[in-house]
Amino acid sequence: FDKILTNSNNNYDSSKGIFTCEISGIYQFFYHVHVKEANVWVALYKNDEAVMYTYDEYTPQYIDHASGTAILHLDENDKVYVQLPAEKSNGVYSSEYMYSSFTGLLITPS
Repeated sequence: FDKILTNSNNNYDSSKGIFTCEISGIYQFFYHVHVKEANVWVALYKNDEAVMYTYDEYTPQYIDHASGTAILHLDENDKVYVQLPAEKSNGVYSSEYMYSSFTGLLITPS
């Protein structure tokens, strides 16, 4: 996810694709990914543990997509990211007109 729309406090590292929590609290994360000509399988991770998986079976001649959202409690320095969970997963697709996205927001500090 290399096109950054908003990155308050620079908690998202676009070179690694990782959000690092600076303020402990309740956060909501959203992701939407596209895969071209293959199955979609992605996971949302917190501190190197998968929190949830999203899978979609490929439909021939279409670009498949999958979305997920989760509300998580984070402590300072917790890390959250989206990753392909296995070698057999297919790459994420983006183009000039079709983006994959990852969003996180603080709902309430603790």
